Amino acid sequence: MPEHDFIKSQPHFKIEISFRDMLIFESALAEGNISFYREENPVLLSGNITYFIADANRKATDMAIKSNKLDAGTQTIRTSDYIGMKKMYQIYCIVALTLIILFAACA
Repeated sequence: MPEHDFIKSQPHFKIEISFRDMLIFESALAEGNISFYREENPVLLSGNITYFIADANRKATDMAIKSNKLDAGTQTIRTSDYIGMKKMYQIYCIVALTLIILFAACA
């Protein structure tokens, strides 16, 4: 796994990847021969890991994220757990429809 500390001393950008997508992301970076530096002590409470990648690899990194359908963000644009939110909305809709049907049947 290529981790290069020198990336932080040249023009770079930071990107946050969800912890559950870490292996997929690093595999995609390795396939694209993209050097990166991963934060040594990530804050796992947020569920994200910060990566430092050279500006020259910005487009290749973007393509790797899009082709693998990964949730990525920056420190100002946070990643979101879309799958968890989708499940929550599905449960909410089921409960709401059940209550509507029950009230309609009682009336």
